Amino acid sequence: MTGAGGTTTHLSEAKPTGTITIENRNDAQGTFDIRVTNISSPKDIASVLLPTWSQSDDIRWYEATRQSDGSYKLTVNKKDHKYRTGTYTVHLYYKDSNGGLTGAGGTTTHLSEVKPTGTITIENRNDAQGTFDVRVTNVSSPKDIASVLLPTWSQSDDIRWYEATRQSDGSYKLTVNKKDHKYRTGTYTVHLYYKDSSGGLTGAGGTTTHLSNPSAQRSYTVYIDPGHGGRDSGASYGGVHEKNLALSVSNKLRENLLQYGINVLMTRTGDYDVDFKTERSRMTNASNADLFISIHFNATGAGVSNATGIETYWYQYNPEYQPKINKEMHNNPTRLAESEILANKVQESLIKETGAVNRGVRRETFAVLRETAIPAILVELGFMDNPSELQVIKQDSYHTRLAKALAQGVMNWYGAVEGK
Repeated sequence: MTGAGGTTTHLSEAKPTGTITIENRNDAQGTFDIRVTNISSPKDIASVLLPTWSQSDDIRWYEATRQSDGSYKLTVNKKDHKYRTGTYTVHLYYKDSNGGLTGAGGTTTHLSEVKPTGTITIENRNDAQGTFDVRVTNVSSPKDIASVLLPTWSQSDDIRWYEATRQSDGSYKLTVNKKDHKYRTGTYTVHLYYKDSSGGLTGAGGTTTHLSNPSAQRSYTVYIDPGHGGRDSGASYGGVHEKNLALSVSNKLRENLLQYGINVLMTRTGDYDVDFKTERSRMTNASNADLFISIHFNATGAGVSNATGIETYWYQYNPEYQPKINKEMHNNPTRLAESEILANKVQESLIKETGAVNRGVRRETFAVLRETAIPAILVELGFMDNPSELQVIKQDSYHTRLAKALAQGVMNWYGAVEGK
């Protein structure tokens, strides 16, 4: 070999390039887009990686997606970073076909904290029904919204956590009924929370409303119905007739109520026939009475028994027994709600005063309960076919105690439905 001279040249190190641009930042949604252009690397590029974090414990290594113009794009959502706001750091790496990483710069951006919003409006307040609607509009939260919760209360011991229902217009709606809050009137407080998919709660404000006392509509009149009468003696045992016991208690109840300043009407004041299917209710419906009480004594119908105690009934709809004169009001929710209150107040008072066995509050479709358009109950004040109980319930002194308890139950009802 014969040498003939030589020379040198230089290959410069090629630096990776990449321009990172933050686009479409949305503080309300908690998102931003990262676009990478001017892409080059001294090695082949198998993928474009964008590690992103707000703090060191929420770093995520994302792979960007190639776009038709040759750029790469990624959307970041704060829900993948513990819903954090503040500064986000983005680095750019090119991954080659051998798995090696080449850094190509970085940038930062900022997601501002967004307060949750929600406008609470009270609609359709009905003092007579004891209801109001809660509507929530302008709904937004820095986190996702899985459900809209509306804790509602009149006092601390009746708080209920309700889930509102989404409407077609994007608002959320709830109907509150005072029967779910111990029938209380006065100020109701409603708070708004958004529950996210992780179960977290974000508060978004609150409001108050007021259910007024509808007592101005009360006549303070009670219709008493002494059961049976005339040819209908009711149960009869040992020469004692139910119709007479019922009238005795009813007359004493009348006197007690008059002492309270309550007006009293009666379906009968003597021993005569009054049709129980509709006439007693028709008389009541034609009056301005606030409530109806039918007075009865019990019997099993099986001869001598050892059954004992007092029970109180309020109306239960039965499709086999359709109302004849009370189609409009028989199942009215306010009538039913106030009948239930009356039954409970009267039963509680009777047991407290007499010490009798508590057979509880029950529901039936008795004609006088079905056909009466106002709150109505029927009381069974003891078993006439139980010889030992009959000796008690036939006593005038016991009638006095029953009447006292019935009157107190009525007054307790007035207090409950008027929010006192």
